[in-house]
Amino acid sequence: MEGLSTKEGIDYIAWIYTSETKNETLMKNCLECDKPLMGRVDKKFCSDMCRNSYNNRLNSDSHNLIRNINNQLRRNRRILEELCPEEKARTSKSFLITKGFDFNLLTSVRPTQKGSIYHFVYDYGYLELENDFYLIVKDNRLEKQLSGSKDYGKADS
Repeated sequence: MEGLSTKEGIDYIAWIYTSETKNETLMKNCLECDKPLMGRVDKKFCSDMCRNSYNNRLNSDSHNLIRNINNQLRRNRRILEELCPEEKARTSKSFLITKGFDFNLLTSVRPTQKGSIYHFVYDYGYLELENDFYLIVKDNRLEKQLSGSKDYGKADS
């Protein structure tokens, strides 16, 4: 291989590899743009741009659903937070709907001992009252659990 240019050296190595694999085709193409690939044998893309484009296209459909649900959950939480600056607040169903609240998306449901059911969006919950009114509450337990988790794994002193 002495005296060969880099390209000639690569071609020579490719020829040896092809010969050793019983004339199987060595040349692979980029999964995104279909250009011939040079370099490592396991290379799949000709550039970072092609790799990013391929993965973005591949994941866009499955991630759109999750992204839309997460966005609506964040919107629901923001609405509840805005309407409940203290520990409790009261509002109407129509007002929640005009703000863009989606009653179909929540993160948990908690029944009370009296048989009422609180619907939660992360740390904010709502309880249906009479005449299409809702009681909004903030559950500080989640915040306390998360702040307490910083000490997780430490020995008690």
